[in-house]
Amino acid sequence: TITSSTANDVNTAVTNKTAIGLDGDWDVTLSDTTLSAAEVKTINAATSGAIDMSDATTISSSSISDILEIVQDTNAAFTTANNYAVTISDTSASAANIKLINADSTGAIDMSAVATITSSSTSDVLEIVNNTGAAFTTKANYAVTLNDTASAANANTIMNDTAGIVTATVTATGAVADLNAALANAAADDALTLVLNATSASAADLNTLNGKTSVNIDAGSITTITSSTANDVNTAVTNKTAIGLDGD
Repeated sequence: TITSSTANDVNTAVTNKTAIGLDGDWDVTLSDTTLSAAEVKTINAATSGAIDMSDATTISSSSISDILEIVQDTNAAFTTANNYAVTISDTSASAANIKLINADSTGAIDMSAVATITSSSTSDVLEIVNNTGAAFTTKANYAVTLNDTASAANANTIMNDTAGIVTATVTATGAVADLNAALANAAADDALTLVLNATSASAADLNTLNGKTSVNIDAGSITTITSSTANDVNTAVTNKTAIGLDGD
């Protein structure tokens, strides 16, 4: 057992383990209140023993993979503070991995370096957006891809949280006017896949919806364009491929 010691001192001992005569199986208690996961990883690689880092209330800028080594007790039994804060250094991350870190601590999670949230479930992304279990700091314009079908309300909540591009398949049932209202935060560069089931809509509503996604809409169910100005109808005709209108 190595008693309460700084990570720097322990890593120095690891570097000189042959001269010191350390084997590969010893427990250690770290005294630092701030640690990087990379420092802990180096210690973990040198021993199969338990690592007590419960004095550390902050894990400074670290990769998700190194943090998860602690969270998932990889190669060692880790003891951590139950409220450690963590700063993630990766520029891309899945919400599922963030969820694993969040489940391990009640402390704040700074993921402001993350410019892209890769393919993730809507529920996992909403855990970040809604600050579930932790106070999250995110980049103002992170991009995110949802790997399931999101309700318009949930997609809208996520789009309200970021100025970045949201890529998602969104449930698009019901009146087009209602869908426009439900997707109030959508922008033209969001990549929303929308398959309508409405049989009628005004040209103005279809044009508005077209301005909320960069992906061609499937409006094949529309058989009637309701009371509309000629200008709105001609705009819809000009953009008929993007809107998904057929010729009947």
